[in-house]
Amino acid sequence: MSPIETLERAYSKHLKEKASVMREHLEEVGYGHLCTEIIPSPLKDGFRNRAKFKIYARKGSVELKGTGPVQGDVFFEDVLWILPEWGRMLVVHIAEILTSMLLEFPVYGFEIQLTHGREEAHTLLSVKRTQSLDYSELSSTLRTEILELKGVAIPSQKAEFGQSFLNHNILDTDIRAHYDAFFQSNICLTTDLVKEVRASCPLSLSTMLDLYCGVGLFSLLSGNKKRKIKGVDSNTKAIESARMNAARLGLEGASYVCLPVQEYFQEYDVESPNIVLVDPPRSGLSLIHI
Repeated sequence: MSPIETLERAYSKHLKEKASVMREHLEEVGYGHLCTEIIPSPLKDGFRNRAKFKIYARKGSVELKGTGPVQGDVFFEDVLWILPEWGRMLVVHIAEILTSMLLEFPVYGFEIQLTHGREEAHTLLSVKRTQSLDYSELSSTLRTEILELKGVAIPSQKAEFGQSFLNHNILDTDIRAHYDAFFQSNICLTTDLVKEVRASCPLSLSTMLDLYCGVGLFSLLSGNKKRKIKGVDSNTKAIESARMNAARLGLEGASYVCLPVQEYFQEYDVESPNIVLVDPPRSGLSLIHI
């Protein structure tokens, strides 16, 4: 059995187990029929725009590992399959630079984010909080030698180099997302999700409440630019991105509030909207008292 066949078998099993769990939860509220299966993403060409890697320096040698969506922590090469080909090459290049400069600039891991619709990327470097070195030289080397890499951030040092926003292109529309804001990670399905939301939101419906809105992707691309949109999310950078996107797209009726969803319902008098979009985190919906 080839490595990709082994992955496909493990991935298929993983999706069946996830679908079973989702169906059980939905059956509790009478909607179990909505989840009969989860359609797999294509593995051979890569399907994610994010990946995490760890760097271990031991007795003069360096080992890299990655976090796979199915296998967990695996060897560096065994997780590259989740990215598109250009993303794999970019990650290899980043790893080569980091390991070659590791003695001068200790780094314990990195996370890569790729943009949808463009070959551009941003990376986060994992550096110990107690490290007092200036990493601007390392960042400059990364961005100079890897043209697709538009920004580098070191959260532990509160340092940012280059661009802080990723420029995604969905349905010929540019959507900006701060590197610290959630954005859909599945390259293959994101456009289909936006199309599904658009098809489910008739243009005649004039008001929308977008809960856990992130950068405003679904509400801003829902089809009616005159629609009154209220978005809610607790991530400051996501709301900053959503407001920026609304202004750039000319959606004057879109406004966004930075609050946990349950607090929003406690602090605001919420009028009944025509449409409610909900895209909660994996932990699920918050308990809301109206």
